[in-house]
Amino acid sequence: MLRATNLSKHFDGTAALHDLNCSIPEGVVYGLVGSNGAGKSTLLRLAAGIFAPGTGQMTLDDAAIFENTAAKERIILVPDELYFLSQSSLNRMAQLYARCFPHFSRPRYEALVKLFQLDPNKAIRTFSKGMKRQSAILLALACEPRYLLLDEAFDGLDPLMRDVVRKIIARDVSERGTTIVISSHSLRELEDTCDNFALLHKGSLLFENPKADLLQQAPDGLEALFVQKLEAAGYRFDDALEEVYAA
Repeated sequence: MLRATNLSKHFDGTAALHDLNCSIPEGVVYGLVGSNGAGKSTLLRLAAGIFAPGTGQMTLDDAAIFENTAAKERIILVPDELYFLSQSSLNRMAQLYARCFPHFSRPRYEALVKLFQLDPNKAIRTFSKGMKRQSAILLALACEPRYLLLDEAFDGLDPLMRDVVRKIIARDVSERGTTIVISSHSLRELEDTCDNFALLHKGSLLFENPKADLLQQAPDGLEALFVQKLEAAGYRFDDALEEVYAA
């Protein structure tokens, strides 16, 4: 289980996360939603072992993740801002991933390249935004991680490709026991995909619940419930909007 315990992280004196506690169970699709600057990307980078915690812990099976090679080999992050080696092709990036992740599957990589209909020998820099997102996702899937962390997973994907990625996610969870963590600003992108949801605001966790429990609290739908929670936490603009039109 991935777990954050009293987790805090500051950048230039500003708190990205503050005393956050959450648990991500095995074999679920876990949706991480929240306002802009809520700390979603920071939490994913801590979970992947890219950032060191300021205070508190980020653990996998009770072992700290940062500087833990064995843990980091089973966790992979597809960030919001993608990065590829200069002039690299998919095949070149696959060679790099195979060296870094011992569970990388060449047969699965080749099957995914065929599924996504991408040219593995073409420079990734020539790809469209959506094709670059596809490239990053398929490379991560080929590593067969225990935890796959997707920051803004569907950004730039067309409707058909979003459906393909959702189907892959569902089958990896059901057939491989993979745990998928997806962050997004858009609840509508996640509502039909996720089993559990966590709502962040200004670096703090407002709630963390299975979707089935949330639906019982949401007669007007999950989006309305989340808006209510954010407004109760002070994230509202009605008064400021009136001032704009009164000026």
